Amino acid sequence: MYHTGGLRYCRLYHRQDTLAFLESHNDFFAHLGGVYQEMVYDNMRIAIKDFVGRSEKTPTDALVHLSGWFGFRWRFCNVRSGNEKGHVERSVEYVRRKAFSHLDRFDTLEQAQAHLQGTCDHLNGLCNSTGKIPREEFQKEQTSLWKYPGPMECFLTHELKVDKYATVCFGTNRYSVGDHLVGRMVEVKVYANELKVYYSHLLICRHDRCYGQHQWIIDIDHYLKTLSRKPGALHGSIALHQAPQPIQTVYTQWFIHQPRDFIELLEFCRQHQVPHQRLLDTALYVNSICPGQVTAEKIMALLGNQSSPVCQVPQDNPIDEIEHFANRQLEQINGLINSKMEAVI
Repeated sequence: MYHTGGLRYCRLYHRQDTLAFLESHNDFFAHLGGVYQEMVYDNMRIAIKDFVGRSEKTPTDALVHLSGWFGFRWRFCNVRSGNEKGHVERSVEYVRRKAFSHLDRFDTLEQAQAHLQGTCDHLNGLCNSTGKIPREEFQKEQTSLWKYPGPMECFLTHELKVDKYATVCFGTNRYSVGDHLVGRMVEVKVYANELKVYYSHLLICRHDRCYGQHQWIIDIDHYLKTLSRKPGALHGSIALHQAPQPIQTVYTQWFIHQPRDFIELLEFCRQHQVPHQRLLDTALYVNSICPGQVTAEKIMALLGNQSSPVCQVPQDNPIDEIEHFANRQLEQINGLINSKMEAVI
């Protein structure tokens, strides 16, 4: 929590660690649109590395990096001197009571953060005990802030080895990186909310950071090479279970008995960077023209000729030339497939 001139700003994080400490400065200064010339800190371990004597304190590397990037000076409060922090001592309890006394359950951290930010915005617009409105008082001093230089990269770096499951282990959780990297060393940049994986200085993938325990965070695209050799393993795999909903819908609706064709379709989408929703929209479009005859060949044929996602044409509008061409092309593909099946029979 940050408190300045009566203005309150709060953020929620999964943990009170160094990454949260760094990210909170990025969020705070971005919210203000400027940087204060001096920051005052409580005696917390993520800001103070150690105590030298009775009054001297050594800042942590994180605080030194923040000061170097944003250019502010820092100062620490004396131990057991709550009077030096003004109204900050009670602000956390006050905002917590106002925000979460009646509503304390949320589906996601983002929903809780939006609720908390709305509460702070409301409080900042009310008159305080001195008869002043914090938002208006801040606007008077905003011109004195230093220029905001942009966000500082806040991450920790780890060198990890890809195991036989094509995952790297961070904390107690495993994150997939690609089955072609088994046995190799990768560089993982750990942020407060995500992980980025690099190999040979190239970004391979990224994952939302998981704060659970013993979880597997799997991307189905990372196992297409393995699944192409063992398509029967697709149906009960964690990769399919954690796949985005559009991919699961396409599989269960049209490819549950054709896993090899489905894997080929996913490989095509990965190579051509086809969004998941566009894949589902195209499959629905094919099904509307050829009910019950949706195949990977038809979907890939349409995806290869589309420069934008399939759009539903209103019924009161005539079918345009592009849709007419698509219909004709699908009919030709359908005829070719049927001819091949008759020839085999």
